[in-house]
Amino acid sequence: MPEKWRMVTGSTGPADWASGYIPSFLRAIAEGVIDRTSVCLRIEKPGVLLQRYCDVLRDINYEACVENNVKITRSMVAGGGVVYGEPGTSKKRESTRRA
Repeated sequence: MPEKWRMVTGSTGPADWASGYIPSFLRAIAEGVIDRTSVCLRIEKPGVLLQRYCDVLRDINYEACVENNVKITRSMVAGGGVVYGEPGTSKKRESTRRA
């Protein structure tokens, strides 16, 4: 029998993606509430995602973000660098239930 997958589509900004969608999906998967999920979200507004070890005042132009209403958020699930998302791009994530 084929495995079941959920497909979730929508639109958001990178900050909401990282601070809302990812933690929600990961928690639901860990708790066994949802099965395998593929998420594809279209970016509609600019945003900056600072990963765990980034410094908001050193690694991005904070003043420019505030001046241009660019939402900033921090991801606690990744340790890399700065991710900028702008309208017209998309984010995709595939998650499987933990064994």
